[in-house]
Amino acid sequence: MIALRSVIGLTLLLVVASSTFGADQQQINAAIAKGAAYLQSQHNQQQGGYTGGNHGVGSAGLAGIAMLVGGTKSDNPAIQNITLFIRQRASSETATYNIALAILFLDRLGDPRDVPAIQLLGTRLYGGMTRDGGYGYQCVDLVAMNNLGQPGNQQMTGQSGVGPKAEKPKPDNGFPTVQPNKDKPSVANPGKLHPSVAPYNAAVRQMVRANGRAIPGGDNSNTQFGLIGLWVASRHGVPCDDAFLLLEAHFLTTQSRADFGWSYSGNDQSTTSMTCAGLLGLAIGSAREKPAANNLKPEPGKPDTTNDPFFNPRKGKDNGVPMAGGVNPLVPGMTPAMRKAAIDGALRSIGGVIRASRVNAANPGVGNDALRQFVGLGDQYYLLWSVERVAMAYELPTIGDQDWYAWGCEYLLPSQTQTGAWGGGSHGEDVNTAFAVLFLSKSNFVADLTAKIKGQVKDPGKTEMRAGKNFTPPLVAPQTKNDSGNNPAPPEVPPTNTPDAIAADLVKGTAWETKLSEARDTKGAEYTAGLVKAIPKLEVNRQTQAREALAERLTRMTAKTLRTMLRETEVELRRAAALACAMKDDKTHIPDLIDRITDSSDLVVRAARAGLKSLTQQDFGPPPNSDEAAKAKAVAEWNKWYLTQDKP
Repeated sequence: MIALRSVIGLTLLLVVASSTFGADQQQINAAIAKGAAYLQSQHNQQQGGYTGGNHGVGSAGLAGIAMLVGGTKSDNPAIQNITLFIRQRASSETATYNIALAILFLDRLGDPRDVPAIQLLGTRLYGGMTRDGGYGYQCVDLVAMNNLGQPGNQQMTGQSGVGPKAEKPKPDNGFPTVQPNKDKPSVANPGKLHPSVAPYNAAVRQMVRANGRAIPGGDNSNTQFGLIGLWVASRHGVPCDDAFLLLEAHFLTTQSRADFGWSYSGNDQSTTSMTCAGLLGLAIGSAREKPAANNLKPEPGKPDTTNDPFFNPRKGKDNGVPMAGGVNPLVPGMTPAMRKAAIDGALRSIGGVIRASRVNAANPGVGNDALRQFVGLGDQYYLLWSVERVAMAYELPTIGDQDWYAWGCEYLLPSQTQTGAWGGGSHGEDVNTAFAVLFLSKSNFVADLTAKIKGQVKDPGKTEMRAGKNFTPPLVAPQTKNDSGNNPAPPEVPPTNTPDAIAADLVKGTAWETKLSEARDTKGAEYTAGLVKAIPKLEVNRQTQAREALAERLTRMTAKTLRTMLRETEVELRRAAALACAMKDDKTHIPDLIDRITDSSDLVVRAARAGLKSLTQQDFGPPPNSDEAAKAKAVAEWNKWYLTQDKP
């Protein structure tokens, strides 16, 4: 079921109710201004030097975007801190979140001198897309700038005046809080790459043509940021047609047929936040569906869209991928109607979550807790921002016949602290507050995309309500009835070979060798699951034997199944799958193991490194118990080596 990480929320008394939203625009504007003021206070600190906040370039960029959207002027000291900080790091940044947020900040800032930096980072996003059409935490720098003999960091930014003619930054209009729908991102020199970036872009594109996209894995959270950053970079002249096709194909082929949602990594439960990521991916496909005939000639003061492939899809191929409006050649049999059905189904599911998480006035105090329970991946602020992204991109005042903006305001306005921040969540007040301000401001980073798909998508909930239908998937499975249909049927007696029963036998230890051999060799997914459940409960010697048995068992799996297991939620299963890849001596698993170097569990990271050493006779780390930076460095080294190898 989409977006339900915890079923605890279902025990709350949730009832479908009319909106209790009573705030006016003046209250909303005050909350936005207060949140922006808090962010200014956090990013205007000079003691010890400015470091960007809790997450470096990522948190600095996100806070900067929220401040600009919330009405802060570009000459504010906090904005100036962020601007200098991001400009100084533009050419060396490889983290997906950071790249995307830096692009969005510089685009919103609107200084034409930053166009080369946007183009550079956009090129890196283009090259960093995974072979599955998504993004992981790192966008490997396929071609180092210094290998091309190009200028370094300063020339990628406005600091040296190398970009378009250096001029005094224009005062930023910010975001008029009285009109939160009026977004006007800047576009400078559309369609042209700066001379300092063009060789880098050409080299990266050639690398992709020659070697394909070798980077494995990825997740839909990074992909949500990557696709927005890539879209914004494309309007600054970075060619991305083939990447957009691959990205849309990723979402078209990974949508759950059960609830029309998407999950974090494709192998777990759908969540609302990740379903929003999927909808943004499909919006890109919708933008290609039909040319906008009225845009064949540029309007006065607006960019010339004559050669824009999304307004006027060109014939032929780009990077070997045929371009045709509406149809994605990477998805055989796909039609625009299929995309429309996928979008409608996802919107229904999100509407169902909103409806179920709202309560009436008879249940005071439940609403906030209910929202937290329906978050799924991440936290409530990330969820609200994700929903706002979709609603603004598709220009939807309601989703599933639910007022999504009122829903979010019902949570955010009472939750703001006296300091102007929003607490709780999992990323810190700095990030929480930025997400909250962006939601309340109804920001839209892809207003040009919205214009291209205008009118193509309507809220499916409106039509269904009028027709007396409700296609929203149920929030809980229907209760089992007995033959009379009146009372729940008694539970069935569980069979003796369930994962729990198999695990209990192993932990009990009676006839250990026999039970272990049986778990290792007997067909059936329940034996795999039983081993996984038992391992954490065993004493050290037997735990080692059980881990070996699990890895041996997995060597009988296909390459496709092993790739799935490498991304499962259970640490022991991921660890065993990594070892099985090496035990099978299958070098096609090298990219899969590189992907696991960034795993959250050190057990898995060690297994992936051991597997890579066995398959390649190389060792680029990382050392045991490494932090994220060391893992990322090791991944970059492994990928750099792998790109030079003949592929199996």
